Amino acid sequence: MRRAAVVIALAVVAVACSPQRRGISVRIDGWGNDTVFVGHWEDVNRMKVADTVMARRGKFEVPVADTVPLATVWRAGVHEQSTPYVTVSTLIFAMPPEGRMKVRGTAYDEYVEYSVEGSPLNAEIAEYRDRVRESCLENNELLRKMKSGATGEEVQRMEKALGEARMRRGEAILEFIDEHPASEWSVYLLAGKVDNDDKLMKLTENAREGRFRPMYDEQMARMEEFRQELKKEHELTGKPAPDFAAVDMDGGEFLLSKFDAQGKYVVLDFWGSWCVPCIAGMPKMKKYYEAHKERLEIIGIACFDKEEAWKKAVADNALPWVNVLDGGSAPEVYNLMMYPTKIILSPDKTVVAVCSGESDELYRKLDELFKK
Repeated sequence: MRRAAVVIALAVVAVACSPQRRGISVRIDGWGNDTVFVGHWEDVNRMKVADTVMARRGKFEVPVADTVPLATVWRAGVHEQSTPYVTVSTLIFAMPPEGRMKVRGTAYDEYVEYSVEGSPLNAEIAEYRDRVRESCLENNELLRKMKSGATGEEVQRMEKALGEARMRRGEAILEFIDEHPASEWSVYLLAGKVDNDDKLMKLTENAREGRFRPMYDEQMARMEEFRQELKKEHELTGKPAPDFAAVDMDGGEFLLSKFDAQGKYVVLDFWGSWCVPCIAGMPKMKKYYEAHKERLEIIGIACFDKEEAWKKAVADNALPWVNVLDGGSAPEVYNLMMYPTKIILSPDKTVVAVCSGESDELYRKLDELFKK
């Protein structure tokens, strides 16, 4: 009896001293018998394959080391090669501080629907995936069609639809964060974003101090750096607008110093054909320009763009104002930190206001100026 007690005691000590590992019991109807990969995310952009396991009739166990806060599981041949922000054909889960959890779901052609027991955080991640599923599926389908040989007007329609799908996904992400300020997943979703500091500041201690704390700290440092850089943008206010060289639609040289504003206010719109928010804001800016073009000029400056893509975007969006392609100096002389950035100049080309990001701030400031 005494010997048995000693054996049990030694076993307890051995378990206590051994590296702790957590596990996930998974059953996905539709995965059948196949190889399953397990990836560990080192940050929002880096994932490495850490394990391979075999599914038997869709059932398998996933071991995860205690130090891993987030993992992705996918069946061989169906991984979207994407980040946890947008993937819907894989399983995404955060391990709880201790214990095990169960994942049960069903695989469809384009996505996996599943639920989780054992972690409130994983329930929130599942809710997030449900919110972005439709926009992600539309995004993936459009990309497939574009790669399959679509041409001409069909490509233009797809590019517009792709931008709209990505905007909807972005809106869904921000809505989730607004509704879940105590969720650790909100920290993850904000990682790498420099224009949502208001949402970052609203996160509760539970979110900030959770498993994604390093991401939160890094984001706070990045946000402070970004604020300092934005101050440089606004230091231009009240000063003459720096001159810059660009190329116009006909291939000629454009210099701001030689542009005749004809006594009107001027908006410098720094954008790019690659910038989804920039394109999304064009219809509203066109409408405003049409209503105020007797007092307003707009110069669209495409930055970090290729000539063909720039001209195509100008034509596709029927931009009625002056359009030029930056020669490389404008982003630096104006200390640009984000796109779009819209800078209002007075008729004598003095910087009146700097509006960063796509918002109604530009139109409010112009309305105030036009009332004077």
